[in-house]
Amino acid sequence: MDISPEEASKSLEQVDRIIATTRTAAAYAGADLIFALWGVAWTFGFAMSQVLENLRMCALIGPLWCVTVAAAVALTLIIVRRYQAPVHSPEGKRIGFLWFATYAYFWVFALLGYPFFDGKAFNTLYGIKFITAMHCLVPMFVYVVMGLWLQENYLIVFAILMTAITVAGFLMFSGIFWIWMAVLGGGSFLAVAVYMRLQWRAAMQKEQGSGAENG
Repeated sequence: MDISPEEASKSLEQVDRIIATTRTAAAYAGADLIFALWGVAWTFGFAMSQVLENLRMCALIGPLWCVTVAAAVALTLIIVRRYQAPVHSPEGKRIGFLWFATYAYFWVFALLGYPFFDGKAFNTLYGIKFITAMHCLVPMFVYVVMGLWLQENYLIVFAILMTAITVAGFLMFSGIFWIWMAVLGGGSFLAVAVYMRLQWRAAMQKEQGSGAENG
């Protein structure tokens, strides 16, 4: 049975659409859970930081965040393994290395710059908020790079918005910094999680529609 060039072209276009929707569905699968997880982690961590400040137990804010971040990272790895694609993508390993390299360089710069700062200043409440703000900005840089790399504009918008929220909270609303970040920072993560869930559903419906047409 002969196939005309027009029919062949349409078939290839359908295959391309199916591949694109499948990639989108795979990309969003589990990602919404990761953003929701970190939204909860930020909300909990910043809310508890406010509680510790009110109780004049600021020395425990650092350990609080160490435990919170460690738990969130562990759960993130579990989610990644749970929703891992059957065919491993090289981008996945590269993104993982991007996170590792970014934080490695952050700590190298912090180590080199530490002698030029007053170590006692970091033990003050203002210093603790400064360190926390810096740790909030590092992942935003990674999200910008990921957005440019994967051509996902929402990651870039999210990172820029979170950067503005963090900087404004630290410089302009330092007195309510913890609550500011709990509501706006954690809330932004949760908003992106909802957006990604909707995108995943749309991609799945589109994939199912394409499959039905081919069937």
